[in-house]
Amino acid sequence: MKRRELEQLEQRLKSIEIPMLDELPQMIRQRQDQTYAMLDHLKIKTPQHRQQMLKQTLKGFIAAIIFGIILLGSSFVSPAMANTLGRIPFVNSIFEMAGDLGLRLASQKGLTTAVNVSDQIDEIKIAANEVIYDGTRLSVALKRSGGEFTGSFQGLRLNSDGTSKTAADGKPIFNTIEDTGESYDLQIFIDGKPLNPDDNEEDSFKHSISPIIMSGSDEQSMLVLFAEKTYVEGGLILPDQFQLTIKTKLTGMPDDEFILDIPVKKDTSHNVVLQPKQSRTYNRVTTTVQKVTLAPSTTQIRINDQAVAGFPTSYLQGQNLGLNHEICDDKGKRLEMVNGGGGWSESVNKDNTVKYSLVSDVNVAPLEHDVKFIIVKTYLYKYVGTGREKRNLLDSSGFPVVEYIPQLEMTIPVH
Repeated sequence: MKRRELEQLEQRLKSIEIPMLDELPQMIRQRQDQTYAMLDHLKIKTPQHRQQMLKQTLKGFIAAIIFGIILLGSSFVSPAMANTLGRIPFVNSIFEMAGDLGLRLASQKGLTTAVNVSDQIDEIKIAANEVIYDGTRLSVALKRSGGEFTGSFQGLRLNSDGTSKTAADGKPIFNTIEDTGESYDLQIFIDGKPLNPDDNEEDSFKHSISPIIMSGSDEQSMLVLFAEKTYVEGGLILPDQFQLTIKTKLTGMPDDEFILDIPVKKDTSHNVVLQPKQSRTYNRVTTTVQKVTLAPSTTQIRINDQAVAGFPTSYLQGQNLGLNHEICDDKGKRLEMVNGGGGWSESVNKDNTVKYSLVSDVNVAPLEHDVKFIIVKTYLYKYVGTGREKRNLLDSSGFPVVEYIPQLEMTIPVH
């Protein structure tokens, strides 16, 4: 641990109001006695200028042991104590160091949950150590350890600072077919039900939840995310509490399967849900903001687009509405998208009138505390060519060109 991390942990420990006990539980007393005995017998031979650093290391070691005892002995403390512990941010949290801004902010605020689940085959271990399910997204941090693998856990190659390695043309570098240690054949179950069953199996969560696998803070970690799309008809939604089972194999170990059974509980106590139901209509298209959820890991905006016959054909992408949405804060700054957003589009022919519908969740990073309103903008991607030759029109920097529809723009108060 770095000195700054030790000092932060020490301050957090000092700030915790630990209830007084008449007698320490036997497990804690034994662990304490063993720790002091080990330190008494530790022979230290070090130059004078390193003694202060060593003292800090030992303090961190003792603090870590005490902290572990507090967690292990949580049944001996009050609910208030357990709640306080739950708000302490993780040291070296995968969420905090990963690329997802929403998860990073939630972890920094201590709003994620510690889990201690792992599966080990020989010296190879895969562990789940952090999870958050705030009703908008469910995210799990996984860590691979042991073994001498040549590839990254998720598949994307990363630099030591967690950024993606890129080739000369700027494209990201992934594992090669010869690399080992990459997760594959990953299967997900909710209370034993498959998240994505085969077409010939009974449908469960297939139409409402889709998993996303993204790289973590380094090549030994990755994130598994679920975006719950409750607006889709059919399929089950996630229960409030369940057992999440993740099964995966690693390249180079084709005969072995790792199985993790992770307890998950939804916590919406920090959420604020708004239902503005504000609409704008233009060119026979009506866009409605149905709901805004302000959650620890995500600001989620539920948007419903309805179009009736006579709207411009340029609004279509194939047989579906091709509308997209961008969210800005009250200063005009575009909010960073986070993983898990998506939409469901369909067309219905009723009374000889074709009606197109697009319902989507736009997921962006949590708002700053002083943001008074958000701006919802609707836009279309511009294309060139037709048929198989159709592709995005790019600007001089290589980014897709978009066309905004200002008549559908809305300002939504959030405070």
